[in-house]
Amino acid sequence: MIASSAELAKLSDANRSAARRLALQSGVIAGAVVAILVLVIVGLLVSWVIGAIAAVVLGAVGAVLWVEPRRKGAVEVLLSVSGARPASEVEFPRYANLIESLGSSAGVEEPLLYVIDDDHANLMVLGSTSGGVLVATTGLLSSLGRVELEGVLAEGLYRIRVNEAELATQAAVFLAGPVLRNGPQVDDRSLSWTAGLAERRVGRLHALLPERGHMIADLSASGITRFPPGLRDGLVRMEAVGTTVTNATWGTAHLWMCDPLGTPSTADTGTGGSVKARLSQSFANHPPVQHRIDLLAEL
Repeated sequence: MIASSAELAKLSDANRSAARRLALQSGVIAGAVVAILVLVIVGLLVSWVIGAIAAVVLGAVGAVLWVEPRRKGAVEVLLSVSGARPASEVEFPRYANLIESLGSSAGVEEPLLYVIDDDHANLMVLGSTSGGVLVATTGLLSSLGRVELEGVLAEGLYRIRVNEAELATQAAVFLAGPVLRNGPQVDDRSLSWTAGLAERRVGRLHALLPERGHMIADLSASGITRFPPGLRDGLVRMEAVGTTVTNATWGTAHLWMCDPLGTPSTADTGTGGSVKARLSQSFANHPPVQHRIDLLAEL
């Protein structure tokens, strides 16, 4: 079932509120840590009354300093982590033309367009309704036909429209923590201490962005193009080409339209390999592509 305008507005408000709560919760924790440290230090050295006052003030300042740079700089951080580069209209004319024609139908401002040089086919969606960003792999742009690509890009615009992209972006910077820059094929930090911390966060991530959201997005994208076979055939082609993205990390996996992590390599043996396999399984929240194809085939 394709959502009505009222339902889309309700979903958009809910996602934006969830994104704000996520930032607020992170700020409260950071502020509390600062406040406790200030209270103890100032209380012991000067007085507990002055320490309490300083704790409130500096705790609030600490919360703001923790949250605002991460919230406002989230898109730039994620683009850097993914290795994305701007997509020029000269190099990718069809990409730009399709977004221009779909923008009014989707009801969102035209997003900024980026690409990742990867032969596999996938799409990452970032940002908010006023500052959306689409990141396509070069494999997606080269392997899909015009109608197929239109269906896939429409899904990206839908995610921006209902603020799912904003929630996912904030979740990446506030919840991914130590695995924001680590992935099956990306080693940025030692897994010996990052894995345990990361697995405590994945439950909250999945609660905010459940697996069924991908299937809802598929149906809604079909409402934008009014041609479900386009997205269906696009997913068929994406599955055939493969959706694994070399630069994908566990902390950014939820930003992608299809699973970018892939099956852990059989070459990964020993403790490190088993940890990678466990993290890939934990952070995967995409339904099988074939299930999504079958659903669209019924429309």
